[in-house]
Amino acid sequence: MRCKQIGIIAAVCFGLAVGFFVLSNQEKSAKIPSKPPVEVKWEQLYTLDYKTGKAPKELKVYDGKRVKIAGFVVPLSDNYSVVDEFLLVPDAQSCIHVPPPPPNMIVQSKLATPLSSDKVFNPAWITGILKIEKADSQYGAAGFQMVVEKLEEYVY
Repeated sequence: MRCKQIGIIAAVCFGLAVGFFVLSNQEKSAKIPSKPPVEVKWEQLYTLDYKTGKAPKELKVYDGKRVKIAGFVVPLSDNYSVVDEFLLVPDAQSCIHVPPPPPNMIVQSKLATPLSSDKVFNPAWITGILKIEKADSQYGAAGFQMVVEKLEEYVY
């Protein structure tokens, strides 16, 4: 009987030690800051062949990665109080002219958390996971998509 009790105590101690190790490693990993996003420029996005959908390897490295892009916000909704989806374009003229810019100059963007319109800036930086993937909207086709985790004012 005594051996059985010692075995149970040893198993409990081992379980507590493993639990402590896991918790302490989670705390350490929570303190490690995430890598800052890579800044992607429009000159790089422009290299996408939007007719074939093929991207050169220099652009493919950003597919599925956390990036930061500067541009102008074109809301996709008539709701003027809240913005949840928009197109990001490289210049202010792309916001209002017809025809729209080519797809390799448009990022269809969805905010992870909708923002009040007074928190949306032009020009702006957007940060999120970039996907080289076609998307269509009433304002034109986009060659890229992004779920935006952060939108902030672009300051010259």
